[in-house]
Amino acid sequence: MNQILRPFRLNRVECWHRSMTSRQVPDFDTVTSPPRRPEISYDAVKDGEVVGSGGQATVKRVSLPGTDQPDTVAVKQPQAPSETLDTAVIESFFNEAEMWAKLAKRERTDQYRNTDHIVGIVAIGENLPWLAMEYMDGGDLEELLVKHPDGLPVGQALWTGACVCKGLEVAHNLGKVHLDVKPRNVLLRETDGWSWPKLADWGLSRTLAEETGTMGGLSVQYAAPEQFDSTKFGDPDQLTDIYQVGALVYALLTGEPPATGGQLEVMKTVIGEEPIAPPGDRRAELPPEVDAVVGLALEREKTERYGSIGNFG
Repeated sequence: MNQILRPFRLNRVECWHRSMTSRQVPDFDTVTSPPRRPEISYDAVKDGEVVGSGGQATVKRVSLPGTDQPDTVAVKQPQAPSETLDTAVIESFFNEAEMWAKLAKRERTDQYRNTDHIVGIVAIGENLPWLAMEYMDGGDLEELLVKHPDGLPVGQALWTGACVCKGLEVAHNLGKVHLDVKPRNVLLRETDGWSWPKLADWGLSRTLAEETGTMGGLSVQYAAPEQFDSTKFGDPDQLTDIYQVGALVYALLTGEPPATGGQLEVMKTVIGEEPIAPPGDRRAELPPEVDAVVGLALEREKTERYGSIGNFG
């Protein structure tokens, strides 16, 4: 059966659907990430308006005085004072930030021409743990779903999922994984068309969670079976990202992820024996091709999913 489903991919189904609509994909030139600027200091970014916080981090919007583009950046730093953070946690924060910057830089090479789906990094702290990144003025997918409780337009949902796959493909080609793909970690840039999605939080939420001993930013509703039970389903890896994008696209199409409720209820659904209801059961207008492409990404057994994120997107 999987061999029948494998020809279906998000971008192919989306292109078919978009051919019947008038909405166009945004102009790539308007959403290109800014370059790295290591000369920016903490004094330039320490003040600003708090625009987001949660768990272990705070995000501020900061205007950089006397500079050219970008004159506005988003600055993320731990909520806890740096002197209370363990040295190992701070070091891990910097390592994750540099890895994120490396991925964003790689995406701007000729190999990934016309692909820009990783939030750009502008500057990283030297002694204090902070990160200045591209300011995404469209919020995130979690906020967009609040405005569309029954799901986004089908073409936009599928296109957005394909964009997320492109960002992950850059990481996977470098041997890196995200493991926390969810609506809140997909930030948006406003455009004349659909909001342009870019992946954020490449490990920072998990790094900070180590300090608190919590699950951190991991949302159980988007977790793969192996993140609940690695003994039975294997260790999380690149195929885990594929499952999480499948759950993300499911939510974009229907308004909710495939498993809902409390942590225990979600876990039972994700690792249980009962098949997960296809998105078409919740949204009758969806063509069978959509159920096929999403369902393959959500297979419980990793080896039954797409073999690579590129085959999915």
